Amino acid sequence: MNIAGLTAGTDYEVYITEDCGGGDLSPSAGPVAFTTLLAPPAENAFCDGALPIACGGNVTGNTTLGFFTPAPMCGPANVHQRVVVQFHWHG
Repeated sequence: MNIAGLTAGTDYEVYITEDCGGGDLSPSAGPVAFTTLLAPPAENAFCDGALPIACGGNVTGNTTLGFFTPAPMCGPANVHQRVVVQFHWHG
């Protein structure tokens, strides 16, 4: 069942009532609690000025105290390769 208009990452309770016809309704069952899923982050929204990473492309750039080795991101050429991205925060 899909319910439109709910807010992402929010707790809800729902009660179920059956329409028995002729204006009659069953007693309500519930509450049934659920939480909506969090909204996915916007593409490349984790860091200001982040480099876009796309399938089939290479990423180039540099960071302070960092190193970079260009490599295909995905696809047939990357079958036996390993791409590792590490982020370290010292703040």
